[in-house]
Amino acid sequence: VDTTGSGLTMNVKGTVSRSVMEYLGRAFRYKDGIGAYDRMAIAYGYMGVAPKHADWFCTDEDQGLDARTILVRSPECSKSDATNDPFTYWQTRLDRAIEVTVSPRTAHAPMLSANYIKTELGDIATAYAGYALSAEKTSDSWIAFFGRGDRPERGQKAEIKAYVIKTFTDQICSPKIADAISAKESVDIQEATKKNYDAAVDVIEKKMTELGLLKDKEKICK
Repeated sequence: VDTTGSGLTMNVKGTVSRSVMEYLGRAFRYKDGIGAYDRMAIAYGYMGVAPKHADWFCTDEDQGLDARTILVRSPECSKSDATNDPFTYWQTRLDRAIEVTVSPRTAHAPMLSANYIKTELGDIATAYAGYALSAEKTSDSWIAFFGRGDRPERGQKAEIKAYVIKTFTDQICSPKIADAISAKESVDIQEATKKNYDAAVDVIEKKMTELGLLKDKEKICK
């Protein structure tokens, strides 16, 4: 739905700097602004100038959100990734989820319960599952994943899936989490923090099982 008067529809394709039509959450609305995609689309719609990039657009209906569509739809088509590097954005969000459910920097109880950020955890699980499960069929069309750090190259589809899974498990199963829980100031807080962390992992496991990345009762941390 166009609320800008531009004639454009919502665009959630993997990079916020290209389109004002990627509607972001409150924390990221300062990034909204007319972008290269908007100018290109308006030039095509109003002046008939052929677009130079046919892969800069997707909308709600193009997102992979269930076990069937996640296999064939690009994970770069996602609401509120708020960055030009969506994969790193989801890594950052997972780090933040661990931060608030474990509070590893303090000896005190966690800041938030896993249940409080259940939706956030589900979004994170969906994002990682999307990259892993769709790599075989969609990675050739990705525009914001390759050429960064130690990531596999375009065309290395099996390696991409393995990289995504390893990146995720290295985060959620880090030994530093257990160390942080052991360092809490009392046994009661240790137990409460462990329970909260386990609840967060359980939410992620259930979502990944639902989407087909994990088998039934399969655990993330072996």
